[in-house]
Amino acid sequence: MNRACYGSLSPYEVVAGQHKVVGLDMIRRRAGSLLQAGVLLHWDTEPLAQLLGHTAEEQYILREGLRERAIGLDTLAKRTVGINEVIVAFEHTVVALA
Repeated sequence: MNRACYGSLSPYEVVAGQHKVVGLDMIRRRAGSLLQAGVLLHWDTEPLAQLLGHTAEEQYILREGLRERAIGLDTLAKRTVGINEVIVAFEHTVVALA
């Protein structure tokens, strides 16, 4: 499961229960830092399992394990959630916290 960033939880990532919704990644260098976030609008484990699994057994383990560890916003909201909706919600939250 460690082959996929959505296979484990890291500090400050957003979860619903034990399912990751937002993954974070940071790279630090002398000149600065790069912070990257990934939001799961829809979570389909099949492409990632095929890419990272070397054998059919590994692909099965990844496919099933990733379903237990992450979830898409569409599943949580029980409807399609578009990226523009996420951006607007994020901007409203940042303004409210300022």
